[in-house]
Amino acid sequence: MRDPNKLDIFLVSTDGGIYTAAWDANVANGQWQGWWRILDLAAKPGSPVTVVSRNPQQLDIFVAG
Repeated sequence: MRDPNKLDIFLVSTDGGIYTAAWDANVANGQWQGWWRILDLAAKPGSPVTVVSRNPQQLDIFVAG
């Protein structure tokens, strides 16, 4: 289970890049931070992104497209 004071969201942009934004209750007065491109990961624009948390400090990202 991910930390209940954190939330991460993901999308595949029109440029094909996979991006993330994050919310942490203890950072930046609880304001959303991002968008950041994740390395050079790429997929078909608009592809759905699925993310799984195997432990509080790790997210695995899956995209088919």
